[in-house]
Amino acid sequence: MVVRFNMNSASLCASILFLTWSLASGARTYCHPTNASCWPTADEFKNLVAQLNPDAPRICKYDEGQSPLPAAIPVYSPYNQPLYGLGAYGLKPAYETDQTQMKKEFCFAISGQERRAECLVSVRNNPLNKWDPAFTIFALNSSHIKTAMEFAAKHSLCINVAGTGHDFINRHSCPNGVMIRTTLMKGAAMNTKKDGIVFGAGTTCSEAEAYAASQGFVVSCGWAKTVGIAGWSLGGGHGPNAGWAGLGVDNIMEAEIITGRGDVIVANAQSNSDMFFALRGGGGSTWGVLASLTLRAHPLPSGGFTRVGRVIYGDMCDTGKAELANNIDAYLEWSSTLDKAYNGILFITPSQSTAAQCGGNWTMAFEYVFAGSFAESNATFQDIGKKLQGTLYQNSYMPFKNFHEAYEATPIEYIIPTAWSLPSSVSPGGVPSILVSQENVANGILAKQLKARLSDCVEIGVCSRQELYDDITGKSNSPRDSGVSISDGFRNARFHLVVGGWDAAKMKTYYDIGENSYFSESAFQMDGDSWKQRYWGKHYEKLLAVKNKYDPDSLFWCHHCVGDEEGKED
Repeated sequence: MVVRFNMNSASLCASILFLTWSLASGARTYCHPTNASCWPTADEFKNLVAQLNPDAPRICKYDEGQSPLPAAIPVYSPYNQPLYGLGAYGLKPAYETDQTQMKKEFCFAISGQERRAECLVSVRNNPLNKWDPAFTIFALNSSHIKTAMEFAAKHSLCINVAGTGHDFINRHSCPNGVMIRTTLMKGAAMNTKKDGIVFGAGTTCSEAEAYAASQGFVVSCGWAKTVGIAGWSLGGGHGPNAGWAGLGVDNIMEAEIITGRGDVIVANAQSNSDMFFALRGGGGSTWGVLASLTLRAHPLPSGGFTRVGRVIYGDMCDTGKAELANNIDAYLEWSSTLDKAYNGILFITPSQSTAAQCGGNWTMAFEYVFAGSFAESNATFQDIGKKLQGTLYQNSYMPFKNFHEAYEATPIEYIIPTAWSLPSSVSPGGVPSILVSQENVANGILAKQLKARLSDCVEIGVCSRQELYDDITGKSNSPRDSGVSISDGFRNARFHLVVGGWDAAKMKTYYDIGENSYFSESAFQMDGDSWKQRYWGKHYEKLLAVKNKYDPDSLFWCHHCVGDEEGKED
């Protein structure tokens, strides 16, 4: 039972794509607005609205400083409101795009273009060009979801389900289809054993930590506070507590899901255990639609938490490059001594400038969260501070009692509703990632790769930030549940490395140091079927069997998800 709580909140990217298939040809077919035989009439749309409790309040508003963030915040949104503020005054149950006025470019492509309501309600990160929904529906419950799915199926329309809209790869978009937003589906309650919390599938990390803190607990969640718990957890889930409390997949205790067969089932270790295995790392968008998710509740550390940050910089002259090389080696050596209580991020950002000495600069910034007090961690952070070279720009320490406090002090990570990271002739698109083993850290391969790619900035003009996430379970004393479906490379990795877009030759130099990638942050394009190995390794065939069992008619599909056997896309 999910208990409603009175917060204006938003959901995550538990997105799905609902497809109609021609069984004769095996190809997907969608209705186009020009096809009157299948396109919904005005009366049919009115009938849809009437079935969605149109008089029920639908508010999506952020009261700054007074409540957790209810949804992702688009860049430049007035007063940091979701949906550019449209939800603050009440949302309709459904929106229809006027096809005669819809421009060829997608909603936010043109500077100064009037942002119509149907654009505002479909806001999401990195939308695919010209792939805007024709209908956007705000569901309040599972009945509304079923109604929307039946509407889409009747008219041969694809479905994109979105909540917070954080999907970096936007693998779930579909043109002229139905977007079902779970943004307003919320709820939280302790389970009967008081060792887990049942959340509505639309809960953000901000909301999850606020509720957990009110009960004296913390849950494992992401670095960005408006990421949704469902997609984050199902895809693996790494974050500032993951090395200590486990990855998102380690913390899923139970799920309620509406499958592709139309069944409402509960999946846990005892019931529908094959689906439970699939949900714990197989990614969303292919099995069905989550209704709720039970996550493990962890008691708060007696010393609370401590956040430590440091920023240094230098130039690309010989001395500056030597300092940077020293810092990479010093950081990798220092971080190898940390236990599961330390979880952090290191960003190394090169820049090219004719005004800079020797053609460029670099900045090195790290942020760590320690599960304990400042006194317990001070000596460890002082140690790395003494080893780093360059000019100190910032040094910070911040204690907090729980992760609700931590999120309140964390800047908003804005989503960008433009095609900023699509595939091109020089980039695979998305946010390419590699999971790096302890072996390839210890033998110097990772350090060599980082130094080479950072030097590319001034040598060939390709400047890409290198992001190292030291927040996964390759540490010797981190929780490692064996019943999850992420790849072994992810299970045992020491670092999650995220890089900017590169051409195929440069991407190979990254892929050579790790054969696995993180489902929720990876390249949009991968060679052939390599995505199966990079995401799931030996687990893929088992996951495909689960897919075929619970969605035998392949109603659910998304790009490079389990079941995308032919890789077909419009």
